[in-house]
Amino acid sequence: PPMSAVEFINKNPFHASDGHIKRPSNNFILFRKIAHDQKNQTPALSDYNERQFSQIIGKIWKGLSQGEREEYKQLGKEVAEMHKKMFPKYKYQPKR
Repeated sequence: PPMSAVEFINKNPFHASDGHIKRPSNNFILFRKIAHDQKNQTPALSDYNERQFSQIIGKIWKGLSQGEREEYKQLGKEVAEMHKKMFPKYKYQPKR
């Protein structure tokens, strides 16, 4: 991945504006958020709307090799570990 877990967390903090603690992102969401950051920095990609961009990202994700996906899996583990250290009492509680 083009960024470390620390860089990712600095760009995507776990706290929402209302104080709610967000769940750590899964591997695909990490990939999509990083790709979205790159989209905003690349003029040729900024012509796509979010729906088109999501479809493209999904196809790219499916085409990644196992080794490339493994990098995002490792990043996901690092982000989850940092989340656990920052919020040791956190427990996912979905709204019903």
